[in-house]
Formats: sequence, structure tokens, C-alpha cells
Amino acid sequence: MTIAAPNLHRTLRALMDQKTQRDHTPFTIYQLAKAIQMPHSILVKLMHEDPKKRVHNPRIDTLTRIVNFFKQDGFPITLDALLTEMPPHIVTFTSDKDIPPIFTKGSVFTIDTHQKPTDHSLVAVKIAPHDTLTIRKWRLNNKKRFLVSCDQLEEVPFSLKTHQVIGVVVQVNITTNPFPSTSATADSN
Repeated sequence: MTIAAPNLHRTLRALMDQKTQRDHTPFTIYQLAKAIQMPHSILVKLMHEDPKKRVHNPRIDTLTRIVNFFKQDGFPITLDALLTEMPPHIVTFTSDKDIPPIFTKGSVFTIDTHQKPTDHSLVAVKIAPHDTLTIRKWRLNNKKRFLVSCDQLEEVPFSLKTHQVIGVVVQVNITTNPFPSTSATADSN
């Protein structure tokens, strides 16, 4: 079975770029081909910049292999998402540091820039003066708005002068540390 997918090359490139950014090492078409046990030439044709050289109707089994690889690597991708281009109001943000207590460095946040925050929703927010992008919980209390750190240790009143809400977090791909550091030592008795 084949499917028409005119924007597949953009979506694949975006996934590979996100993996490169998250892993802090370049991820290539060659590596993807090897990982999904597929000839490199097929992926080159799927992702070719020249529309005349690009395959626009890939086989479903090819796409399933790609989706399964990225899913197993922790990306929130489905076959439908792979075949449809992300709307411009949906953006992703990869954290460059841990956001305690849950989100580790490399976690990927999908953000809807059109959605309005509601009480207790997670939001992506830029905080002045450095305009650093981070994730906070949006809280309403007696019609006042607050930004609460994810670990709930800090709560500040929302201010248009110092905060710019980018959008509401609609999906998170949390990376985990397979070798967490522990301070406990084994008892030899």
C-alpha cells in the first residue's frame, strides 16, 4: 500500500533535527537507514530537496519502520503525524537543562501557541531579562495569574513586563537518565 505524503520530507527532517538536538550529536540519514534496516537510497528519495527527485507516495511499511524507530527512541510520533505537516501554531522546545522534579535535560515539549492557558496547565514562557524559555505551571487565584515552578518551590505573579507566554504544553516526551547517580552505598554486612 502507498500513501500520498507531499510534506513527508519536512517532517522527517524535523524529526532528525530534533533527535540531533536532543542527543547533542548529528543524526544522519545513513544512521536512520541502518537502524531501520532499509537501503539508504530509499530514505534519500523520501527526503530529497528536489521535488522532481523525491518520492511522494512511500510504502506504508517504510513509514511504519520510521515511526516505530522514533517512537522507541522516545519521540511522540504517529503515522498520522508523520504524514501531516505540523500546523504553524504547533512548535517544539527541547530543554537544555533539567526542570525538576520530572523533566530531564533533552525532554521535548510540544507547544500550541494558539491555546489559552487554563488553571494548572503547563505553559512555555520566556522570562526577562534573559528571555530564557522554560516551562511553568499556570495558576489562577482570585482572577490573579501566577507562574509556578514545576517543583512548586517558586510562585511569582504573572507580569506582561517580565513574562511572555509562548503557548500551552500539549505533549511532552520526557527523556530519562538510564544511570541515575545515587548517593547511597551498599552495606557490606
